[in-house]
Amino acid sequence: KVEPDEEYLGFIAEDVPALVATRDRKGLAAMDIVSVVTQVVKDQQRVIESQRDDLASQQDELASQRDLIEQLGKRLAVLETKPK
Repeated sequence: KVEPDEEYLGFIAEDVPALVATRDRKGLAAMDIVSVVTQVVKDQQRVIESQRDDLASQQDELASQRDLIEQLGKRLAVLETKPK
């Protein structure tokens, strides 16, 4: 904070979970923060991969339904052209 025109970002120890604050709540345990953030990123990656798989499955199902609708449309068109 030597340069008055430079901005810094950070945490206020009282505002963070006890998991990453020092016992006296006057500081932060940097490596604990890294550990927590790393685990959060891993968890989010698992969720992203699961959602990616779900999306691929839904796209396959949508393609199947579109094919079926097209086939049914063709069958309906044939039935509608037959004389009664």
